[in-house]
Amino acid sequence: MTIRALIVTDSALIRKFLSNILSQDPNLRVIGTAFNGKDGLEKIKKLRHDVVLLDNVMPIFDGLKTLARVMKEHPTPVVMI
Repeated sequence: MTIRALIVTDSALIRKFLSNILSQDPNLRVIGTAFNGKDGLEKIKKLRHDVVLLDNVMPIFDGLKTLARVMKEHPTPVVMI
């Protein structure tokens, strides 16, 4: 079973870095990235993910606000990064 991950961080460098690390494991697949919490919430609604890697410090919606919305609207495992 492949675990589908969504990466949400405002840092393009970290998005690329995490994508590269996760892609080395055949059981993990990055199905999308988002550049802030608002974008992340939009993609959470559309993508079929198993886990979200979520940055804490971001513009628009920070990680904690985004986490609260995720748990309320689409409860899912989240790893804060």
